[in-house]
Amino acid sequence: MDKTQPVGIFDSGLGGLTVATHLYKEMPQESTIYVADQSRVPYGPLPKETVARYVIEICDFLVDQGVKAIVIACNTATAAGLETAQREIKVPVIGVIKPGSRMAARTTRNKRVAVLATEGTTKSQAYPNEIKSLLPGAEVFGQACPRFTELVEGGMKDPKEIDAAVAGYLKNIENAGYDTLVFGCTHYPLLKDYIEARTPAGVEFVNPAVETVEDLKKVLAGKDLLNDSGVSTRVYYTSGNTATFREIASMIIGLTPAQAQAMDIRRVDWKIS
Repeated sequence: MDKTQPVGIFDSGLGGLTVATHLYKEMPQESTIYVADQSRVPYGPLPKETVARYVIEICDFLVDQGVKAIVIACNTATAAGLETAQREIKVPVIGVIKPGSRMAARTTRNKRVAVLATEGTTKSQAYPNEIKSLLPGAEVFGQACPRFTELVEGGMKDPKEIDAAVAGYLKNIENAGYDTLVFGCTHYPLLKDYIEARTPAGVEFVNPAVETVEDLKKVLAGKDLLNDSGVSTRVYYTSGNTATFREIASMIIGLTPAQAQAMDIRRVDWKIS
């Protein structure tokens, strides 16, 4: 394997860009290929078996593009398909739940952690199981927030609608006494200002992207695969509309990809149009 090969990153949509942009900041020397499966977003309400199949499809596509490692920048996809991908895919595959859980276990002072996530991630119990394995006696309060992904993918155009959704979801855990809140979906850090305004003072926020990128760095360093060529590239694919991808990526994250290539996912082999 060549050091200059890119790192693959994927999500059901634009949320994984919160991981990608952190990677750009911390590992600017690395080339990347980002895949947004926007024609099938959101993953949260889908059956676990369906999401696991999507994970393998996208990983296979990224391997065909010559990546040296893959980051599943989606909590739902990590919960549903990480273990299968790590068994079946020939390059290292990293998810976001274990890194996020480690951060939460280190951060909490009172062992009470809230996790905002999709329906799929919440039902999987992946965060409670992982956090409790790291911090015995911890209490984890999961709250599914299905509207959040839709609001982000729609461009976050109505602040009142966003605030109403945040208020409704957080009301369900307002008496939980948590001191740490995990963004258990990569879309959710983009709503931090709204969420922070509705959480108790002193609550610490955990963005799993931070620790996920550190994990990637360690994996690549351990395999002597850190790019030291001085040249890096950024490639973007979407299974949705390319113009919409560029517009919303620019609007919500300040990222303007020079080009976003279209993907046709009607075929399992992911033919590129």
